[in-house]
Amino acid sequence: MLDKVDALFARLEDVMAFQAIRQGLILTIPVLLVGSFCLIFLNLPLAPYQDALAGAPRVEGLLDLVYDGTMGIFSLYVSVAVALRYANACAERFGGFFVQGAPFAALAAYLMSVGFGTEGFDPIVLSTRSLFIAIVCGLASSVLYCRLVRLRRTRRLYGDSLDNVFNQAVSGLLPIAAVIALFGAANAAVAALSGSSCIEQLFFDSVSALFPLATATLGSGLLYLFLNNVMWFFGIHGGNMLDGVAQSVFVPGTAANAAALAAGGEPVQIVTKTFLDVFASIGGAGALLSLLAAILLFGRRRSARRLSAFAAVPMCFNISEIMLFGLPVVWNPALFVPFIAVPLVNMVVSYAAMAAGLVPPVVVDVSWTTPPLVGGWVATGSPAGAVLQLACIALGTVLYLPFLRRYERLADAHARVQYDALLSSFQDDERAGRSVELVTAAGSLGAVARSLAEDVRAAVDAGAFELRYQPQFDADGRAVGAEALLRMEHPVYGWLYPPLVIELAREAGAGGELERAGSTPAAWWWKPPSARRCCGTRARTTCCAALRTRACRWPSMTSPWAAPRSST
Repeated sequence: MLDKVDALFARLEDVMAFQAIRQGLILTIPVLLVGSFCLIFLNLPLAPYQDALAGAPRVEGLLDLVYDGTMGIFSLYVSVAVALRYANACAERFGGFFVQGAPFAALAAYLMSVGFGTEGFDPIVLSTRSLFIAIVCGLASSVLYCRLVRLRRTRRLYGDSLDNVFNQAVSGLLPIAAVIALFGAANAAVAALSGSSCIEQLFFDSVSALFPLATATLGSGLLYLFLNNVMWFFGIHGGNMLDGVAQSVFVPGTAANAAALAAGGEPVQIVTKTFLDVFASIGGAGALLSLLAAILLFGRRRSARRLSAFAAVPMCFNISEIMLFGLPVVWNPALFVPFIAVPLVNMVVSYAAMAAGLVPPVVVDVSWTTPPLVGGWVATGSPAGAVLQLACIALGTVLYLPFLRRYERLADAHARVQYDALLSSFQDDERAGRSVELVTAAGSLGAVARSLAEDVRAAVDAGAFELRYQPQFDADGRAVGAEALLRMEHPVYGWLYPPLVIELAREAGAGGELERAGSTPAAWWWKPPSARRCCGTRARTTCCAALRTRACRWPSMTSPWAAPRSST
């Protein structure tokens, strides 16, 4: 069963649409980082800090401005990024064309779909609220644009005043116009038939109306969490979509508990909005703080650990967008089950602890940016709340771990396929005697080469490679020396092809360091005991190294090779 699921995930990895969505979301990481830290600085839950910020309106205004220019229009960035990644993949597979036209078409399609410029337009829709619409518009417009460009055969224009950039722009004119016209017509039809101002407004109203919950119970809380996280997984801002439900059903509970406590009674309402935020969704949607802990403690992929290091500080304030869109978690089928299940498990465990009297119910509303443990303590007025949060984080980490391992296996398998393609291309060029420049290559091969060159450079700096010695014998079968062979084992790709390692080191500017680091230990190692171990003899033996001419002039090379390394 698991093999079939893994095969399905592997097939999805090869679908250009899924690749475009995930890679497009990854492209937005710089915007996410800047916007997330601005949000932290604006909402840091410390009264003295907030008083100081209120007394510095220019600083607060600057933070608001930067936030509005990043997270405030995040969906716009996503639409453009998804369209560009799909167009790049299409051009790589079917031949080059004016790929820059795709993000132009996507930008126009998205803005029309959210009703930009219409009466009553609210700029808040450009944030994460319309993320699903942004993904759909970016992907659909790019698919349509690429098909039209490939179908249309543009006659090349030549002349003194017409350069290549102009020719490319002209080639995308009609496809861009067709995409804009199609989305404009669709938006006009929706407005005429439904009475909504745009496609996004119709979608928002329809989804919001589907979930009328009446009372705050365990069942309604589980349903709310399930729907919220399912929508987040597909790029729909569940918090905004279900805000009406949250305000009418779950928000009043905390105030009712506080009033009962003030009157000398006992809090009776367990499921409140603060309860859901503090104990179920620890770290944001999907309880992603547990995934962060799983990656930092047990993760094997360097890229995921590096991303987690960036995401750690924002996630301590329940700002999970970097992990959500950077790993990414959204549209990642390998992480779908724990993303939905962990918040539900957290809620059941927390509900049981409060119903059993082990932890007091929530009596204080806390800001959603309050760090975990602090939030649990303040919300319940008891250290037991912090202990409960810690237990939920640990439980969620355990639940996320097997799915993280599966995600890593699938990612490694996909990476090995890309490495095999890079190696095949390099060996073809090697056999044909063609010069190569791997790290500057376009498309996925260039991306793999750049990542691998970075790994090679790090291995050279750390000395994380091996020299293996192969005995050499003369015609009479006597051992006369040994050949030192460079070998490097990669954690994902296994043993790397040595000529590829040397080429990547050269392109990464570490070719000299590799020769120096490899040749020096070869010389010093070649002492009589080592020679006897390698060749199994006390006969005269010699160690030789093949170096570039300029390598022999390095000062560090003089000492190891000054004295003869032989034994008799």
